[in-house]
Amino acid sequence: MGMNYTQNGAKALKIVNAWNAGNADEPKKEENFTSTDNHNLFKADVKSTKYRLFISEFNSTQHELDTIYNDLLDASDDDSLEIYISSPGGYTWDLMKVENIIREKFYGRCSTILNSYGYSCGALMFLCGDSRIIYENSELMFHNISTFMGGKLSDIATEFKHTQKLYEAYQKRALSPYFTKNEIKDLLDGKEFWLDALEICERKICTSISVFGARMAPDLYVEYRKSKATRKDLMKELKNLKLSKKDFDFLNTKGQTSNK
Repeated sequence: MGMNYTQNGAKALKIVNAWNAGNADEPKKEENFTSTDNHNLFKADVKSTKYRLFISEFNSTQHELDTIYNDLLDASDDDSLEIYISSPGGYTWDLMKVENIIREKFYGRCSTILNSYGYSCGALMFLCGDSRIIYENSELMFHNISTFMGGKLSDIATEFKHTQKLYEAYQKRALSPYFTKNEIKDLLDGKEFWLDALEICERKICTSISVFGARMAPDLYVEYRKSKATRKDLMKELKNLKLSKKDFDFLNTKGQTSNK
């Protein structure tokens, strides 16, 4: 029996409370009602907004993101956020601003999409998503922070100790689900970790990988890349999705999707 190597994108039926929690005196309009002998199903339309943010370099000196932050702070409880990342990195405190907004306004409703690279802060930004999607040409780079300080030696020493304590704790919290303690220690000591799509999936940093529109779980993508049998099953599955002949032929070449 063949395995299903794609995550079926069935539309979810959203069941909502017929009453507005913010104002119990004003019930939401019930658009549909289904009743059986023992059960009732209510369906109500809820107005929501999907925000789509494209992240490049985190450049705090120009305050380029302030207007975007301001708009995101107006989001309602039903709104969602997609963050497309193509970033060489930048200032860590700008990253933290975005992370704080996600926690405050989009907790549980944020997706990060790696299109196609995230280095330094860009890599950490990718980790902020509740769902984290990559492509076959995506890549991440993690390393310790770079900084600069000036002033009296005593002030520099104090600031250095504070910064080191703050960011080491931040890195450990962010990376511990995906890196070993020894790897995190090596990173804090100066080692860089460069990861391609296969390595991202092996560490399960992503929640899915997009292969010509078909979403695959990371462990199944790893199996596909390492098993010829899985490759054949994947080709059949993708063909069932009615890909164009050009795209399907591309997947059968020895290019990016090679098992080697």
